[in-house]
Amino acid sequence: MALHVLLETPIAHKLSEADAIIEAAWRNHVKIEIAEQFHRRPLEQIQTQTHRVQALFGRVYTAFNDFAGHGYHGVSVLRSYLGFDAPPAQVSGSVHSYPLAAHWSRLGNTRGARDETQEHGLIEFEDGRVGVFHWTSVGLRFAAAMVGAAAAFWPKKAWGSASV
Repeated sequence: MALHVLLETPIAHKLSEADAIIEAAWRNHVKIEIAEQFHRRPLEQIQTQTHRVQALFGRVYTAFNDFAGHGYHGVSVLRSYLGFDAPPAQVSGSVHSYPLAAHWSRLGNTRGARDETQEHGLIEFEDGRVGVFHWTSVGLRFAAAMVGAAAAFWPKKAWGSASV
């Protein structure tokens, strides 16, 4: 018995690997879904629920995503803040790498000079909504700390799902 598969994006890092996955699915008569799931993390769910409380805020027209995911993960999170219903009218972005002085890295458990990658994006939507995106490779520790802080300060009942 074969099971259907849910894969996080991207389906693979090489075209040949993607082709092999698709061929195996066809051969075994299973379905594959490739889905961006980053905006479903608990911290993002809390922020999305907060932004969507129409009685308090009305429609959200501008959102800023700082450190919550890189590349398409971050853009997906940003779109979840504003809603997935508006098509983008204009998108601009840039990626830069900067040298850093030698420092201790808890992630690598080493000390040394490193590069920092920063990604910046601006998305303007047809209805006037605007999203600003920023991510830095040095900020991964900050994002993990924010998850812990949210768990400590948000009441437990706020973690449930809410309909909007």
